[in-house]
Amino acid sequence: MVTRWAEFLDLYVANEVPELPAAVRSLSDALYQSIAGAPAAPVEQTRFAGTSDVAAARAAFERDPRVRLLMDNGAGPAGPGALGHPWELQFDAWPLRELAPTTYYLGPGGMLDRPPPAGAGEVSYTSDAAARPAQALPGSGADDAWEGAATVRLAAGRDGEGARVRHRPARGRRRHRGAVEPRRLPEVLGARHRPPGDDQRGAARRPRDVRAERLAARVAPPARPPSHDRPAPRAEALARHAAPVPRGRYTIVRIPLLPAAHAFRAGSRIRVTVQAPGGDRPRWRFASVDRGRTRNAVGIGGSYASRLVLPVVAGAAALGTPLPAPTALRGQPSRAHRPASNGG
Repeated sequence: MVTRWAEFLDLYVANEVPELPAAVRSLSDALYQSIAGAPAAPVEQTRFAGTSDVAAARAAFERDPRVRLLMDNGAGPAGPGALGHPWELQFDAWPLRELAPTTYYLGPGGMLDRPPPAGAGEVSYTSDAAARPAQALPGSGADDAWEGAATVRLAAGRDGEGARVRHRPARGRRRHRGAVEPRRLPEVLGARHRPPGDDQRGAARRPRDVRAERLAARVAPPARPPSHDRPAPRAEALARHAAPVPRGRYTIVRIPLLPAAHAFRAGSRIRVTVQAPGGDRPRWRFASVDRGRTRNAVGIGGSYASRLVLPVVAGAAALGTPLPAPTALRGQPSRAHRPASNGG
């Protein structure tokens, strides 16, 4: 990524053929170690080094794919947690034309499935922000979260203080970016459930949760009905759109999924957790209006069928790369799987 950035600056700002100085390349590992507390893959020399035709180099640069997704950051050749990606996906436009919004419905028994549930129901939980630590990273160092081996505590909530759903094991590899549409949810956490027996930490063969992306912090009901056919809702969070959540009836809330690209390999499962805010960010603390007594309900099936919408790139494979080890991916700590009170 640094090499491509240097090529752009040299070609379009300095108007010269790109070539990285030897000193920059030799000191890059020490620089990354100082900034991020982790090793990094070596910075590559530009492909135009040793040439002299700026126009030809610029033309070659413009033939590159416009979008590169650098996948599995932390599972590269420099070791677990290092800066670097073992594979990538390339596309010609943004947003990706290949994306297909794919709907998964929250169902009974903690299941997440493509067909909607046959009947209507709900699952409820107590919203208690004090049930877990306010932060996921011990200590107070502002830069600790950048370290390759950061000690992140992903504490699970107590029974009844969160609802979770998991989809059936994936049959093939798929990639996603996207949006979420559950109802009346203070916080939603998306995770990947590793295939059983694939934990590379020795004899323990329990499935593990790997955080894929925290979907939202605090939400308020919209002042006007949302557009359900938009795959990427925009959360404006303006004061004029805020309104109290009515007691005793469902409120439609669309929760945007923060930008992410993740490979769900065969045997993996997507897990969605609904709970009180907090406990998932290394340093941020979230204030909550709840005092551990609020009971929230999530609609299952019927007219209030809560669902997860993931834009999926069909047919995109991980190019033969193996499933990364637990905690190897940067910003995606893992924990031992613990079923929720609703079975998810």
